[in-house]
Amino acid sequence: MVSVIIPVYNSEKYLRQCLDSVLAQTFCDLEVIVVDDGSTDSSPAICDEYARRDVRMRVIHRSNGGLSAARNSGIDAATGEWYTFVDSDDSISPESIEKLMLAASQTGAGIACSMPAYDMRAIGKGSQKITVLDADDAIRRTLHQTLETTNSVCGKIYRSEIFDGLRFTPGLWYEDLDIFYRLYARSRRIAFVNRRLYFYRQHNDSFTRKWTPRRLDVLIVMKRMEAWIIANKPTLTHAVRDRHFAAACNMYLLVSRHDFRNPVRADLWQMIKRYRLKVLTGRGVRLKNRIGAALSYLGPSVFGRL
Repeated sequence: MVSVIIPVYNSEKYLRQCLDSVLAQTFCDLEVIVVDDGSTDSSPAICDEYARRDVRMRVIHRSNGGLSAARNSGIDAATGEWYTFVDSDDSISPESIEKLMLAASQTGAGIACSMPAYDMRAIGKGSQKITVLDADDAIRRTLHQTLETTNSVCGKIYRSEIFDGLRFTPGLWYEDLDIFYRLYARSRRIAFVNRRLYFYRQHNDSFTRKWTPRRLDVLIVMKRMEAWIIANKPTLTHAVRDRHFAAACNMYLLVSRHDFRNPVRADLWQMIKRYRLKVLTGRGVRLKNRIGAALSYLGPSVFGRL
């Protein structure tokens, strides 16, 4: 059985489409655990309505604690041998879970990943090709951002034991970036399905579409990740520093545009200087990061206006 974990917070506008897409799966051996994280709109009523209509669905109502805490509540309540996560403003292809389970079964992988779609018209597009990577290669390529999939926990399926003793960090943004490498490290194989099975809805309320100082949580996440990689998988040190560089550049540009007087701007520039030569000359680095490293030599004033 697959446990589908859906955290919900004030998602009334998109929630029905999300739930309909999950309940319409061609793979039927499901339990759907919806965690209402203290919503103040009509989301709780919608969740309860759907639970009355389909016995596979359970609703947990809890006080607001954030996305990570809601997902953790779903994991704690799950009874399936496999877990998958769907955010309440997104939706999935009808064949999503079936294709991911087939890939895991055929390859013996503990994690199977699909490609993302950012346009509904792309859902279901792709081929039957399955690529299998070991944990180190999957982590390396995800850090270098050279895979079609992302570090999001959504659009993937996981053997339940991979989460034994491991949970999302409550109160920390970039929670997916914070956990993906530890999940991958627990799986001997990771299968990648060349098919767009998960639709990421991008709208004005999306996390990546607005500036808030909480975006700087990524620096906490990267510091944690770099320390873990150095201690546990030192051969991936270059890859994690490439990703750290990318995060520092992104935050430097955002702070320069939206919060210029924030003292963290100077710290971010020092990070960029610390990593840029290795990024510029290292193997596996995507072109965008190499260009960023080269442009940083023009100085902080010019770089901040890019």
